[in-house]
Amino acid sequence: MNLLFVSHDNYGYGATQSLLTLLKGIRNGFPEIRIEVLLPGNGFLNDQLNRLTIPYYQTPVPRWMLKKKDLGPINRIKALARTFRAAWRLKNRYTGAHRPDFIISNTSVSGLGFMLAKLTGARHVLYVREFGRVDYYLEPAGGTFQMKIACRFSDRVVVNSEAVKNWVSTVYKTGGAVTVYNGFDPDQFPVKQMKPGDRPFTVAQIAAFSPGKGHSLVLEAFARFLASHPDSRLILAGDGDLSLVTSNPAWPGLAESVSLPGFVEKISDVFSLTDAVIVASDAEAFGRVTAEAMLSGVPVIGRKTGGTPELIRHGETGLLFGTATELEESLELLFANPGLKEKIGGAAREFARGAFSIESYTRNFIHQLT
Repeated sequence: MNLLFVSHDNYGYGATQSLLTLLKGIRNGFPEIRIEVLLPGNGFLNDQLNRLTIPYYQTPVPRWMLKKKDLGPINRIKALARTFRAAWRLKNRYTGAHRPDFIISNTSVSGLGFMLAKLTGARHVLYVREFGRVDYYLEPAGGTFQMKIACRFSDRVVVNSEAVKNWVSTVYKTGGAVTVYNGFDPDQFPVKQMKPGDRPFTVAQIAAFSPGKGHSLVLEAFARFLASHPDSRLILAGDGDLSLVTSNPAWPGLAESVSLPGFVEKISDVFSLTDAVIVASDAEAFGRVTAEAMLSGVPVIGRKTGGTPELIRHGETGLLFGTATELEESLELLFANPGLKEKIGGAAREFARGAFSIESYTRNFIHQLT
């Protein structure tokens, strides 16, 4: 079997990390499958693919989903035209004997894989790893009709959570999507024990500074918690628009208790410093940070939105909240009960190691192609 994956970006963010894990799983578990990857320029994946001896081809990968501010008629037409032009230029490379059995779009953000499949006659897999509208504020250049067509005429539609499956079914009017949860290498997330008293009670939020990640809610809850526990610390790790934090009315009273390390390449380094991780996004399609924290044995306090409730059993493998008050109460609960923190962390790690293994991720995905 020959597979051609299309990555819409070449950074080390969630979708790209999930693609890399899948490629590793295929390389190790299904060595008979031939893989190639289309990449937009130089970046995170180049060295990774070289290490895995997976061939790749660098080419423009235009996006056919746009920010709302860019949704004028001309920009819509340009986005679709760029996508078709990029696919047309690749057509001869992947026709005849060089045609892959499947072209896999790693996300719904780019339509290059879909159009290339239609031009070459290859079968197409659309892997939807995002809501688009409610998590990244993206809209299809061709409107909802564009995604209805993409889903309808793809040979497989795969999603990374039941929440995204419901979104695809409701908004794109597409049934038959199959959920394949992301997988992880547990060895990358060791449990690091720290003795009581080594540091103050510390919680972390690891998310880009962008609308929809819930930073204002976290700051509101932590400000209340800090009033009763002034030695506590909050780590806000990520890149993006830092003014979303520093312009918050609560910031002046929090600045000395909050650490801003920027983008953290090795996320386990943050986990080793924290008593809990907060996931507060308005809509998290799957939540890699949630799963990675669980694998590290760190309790997650997750917002009851998107796919997060699929990963967390409240009170057993984590805690769920809906409001700033409920988040503050969860912080108080873990602060007052160190034993509960350890119990939840252990249960979370055990659950995540079984539910999100590389082997099951790869096996479940390949099953959709057979």
